[in-house]
Amino acid sequence: MTVHRQVWIKVNAQVDAGIASLIEALNAFPGIRSLESCEGAGDAAWVCFDCNETDWKAISEFVLAVIGPPLMAAFGDRVTLTVTITDSGLYRAEMTVDKSIISAVAEALKQIPGLRVAA
Repeated sequence: MTVHRQVWIKVNAQVDAGIASLIEALNAFPGIRSLESCEGAGDAAWVCFDCNETDWKAISEFVLAVIGPPLMAAFGDRVTLTVTITDSGLYRAEMTVDKSIISAVAEALKQIPGLRVAA
C-alpha cells in the first residue's frame, strides 16, 4: 500500500445555523479544527475542537494563553473553556458559550491579533 504525505486543509461542513459564526471564527485560527458542535436546546451552545499538533502543549497554549484570557476578560463566566484528554489519548478542547453572546464571541475571536489566517 502506498502511503502519501498528508496535509491539513479546512473543509466545508454543515453546522447549526445559530453557532456558524463561532465555528467559522474558531476554525480560522491556523491548526484549529472544530470536531463537534451544537447550538443547544437550552441557554448554551457548545463546540469541541482540537489542534493539528498531537501533543497537549499546542491545544493547551491556544486555550489557556491565546483565546482564554481575552474571552474571560470580555465575557466572564458566559464563556467556559476546558482542555481534556480522551480515553484514546487524544487532546481536545471544549468551549461553551451563552447563546445570547455567540456573535460577540465570534467577533472577539476575530480581534485576537496576529493569529488569523489570511482570507
